[in-house]
Amino acid sequence: MIIYVIICENEKYYVGSTKNMKKRFLEHVHGRGAKFTQMHKPIRYNILEHCDKFVHKKEHEWTVKYVLEHGFRNVRGGNWLSMRDDCYTARTLHYLLWSIKDQIAQGLLGVVDPPLLSQ
Repeated sequence: MIIYVIICENEKYYVGSTKNMKKRFLEHVHGRGAKFTQMHKPIRYNILEHCDKFVHKKEHEWTVKYVLEHGFRNVRGGNWLSMRDDCYTARTLHYLLWSIKDQIAQGLLGVVDPPLLSQ
């Protein structure tokens, strides 16, 4: 499987996974992909990782990295697929912080910049 990020207009990012990157990217471009890429025009994609195991976990880890860098309103993927801002309340932020804490403990993430968490 391929873990990828689609860079969309307006500095939006979508993290996903697929077996066929070219086909999947064209689905996003032509409005047959995620709701997020229907709302935010896909510009290009980057392949982040090839993996055979733990695909959902790795997709989620990449999503967390992008959320930390760009803010949760600008990123979808992994466990953050909903388009509604009210879904990003205490439950989601608690899960995000738990996830980040766990990943820092495992050495998967470096130092966290607190202002990014307030976006």
